[in-house]
Amino acid sequence: MKKINIVLCGTGNVGSKLVDQLLEARESLRQKEGVELNLPVIANSTRAYF
Repeated sequence: MKKINIVLCGTGNVGSKLVDQLLEARESLRQKEGVELNLPVIANSTRAYF
């Protein structure tokens, strides 16, 4: 299985929508394509979540 780690910088309108889309597609990509998506770091201008 191929693993892809995505570091997201910015959690505004676009960033939060991207997170929603990635979480929705995550299981489907794992089952159909053999790709595991991870979001190990999400950061904005004041905080970072690991």
